[in-house]
Amino acid sequence: MTMTDSSHHSMTMKMYFHAGYMEQILFENWMPMTVGPFIGSWFAIFVIAILYEGLKTFREYLLRREARREFTETENRRNAL
Repeated sequence: MTMTDSSHHSMTMKMYFHAGYMEQILFENWMPMTVGPFIGSWFAIFVIAILYEGLKTFREYLLRREARREFTETENRRNAL
């Protein structure tokens, strides 16, 4: 591609902060047209984010519990010998 190439790419999303509320959220069909559904969408995304963080924390808990269990089993085998 040379500098003289006159092809332009247009973005379909606004890439800056603004005060509008008629925006596409995640999917083409998820487009609130009034303030009420926009606030509901915000709440839904907030709840999904909390659930996601909770799942990450729960996964870490399970990994630590499994590591502790394996360590205990290894120590028990060593002590049995």
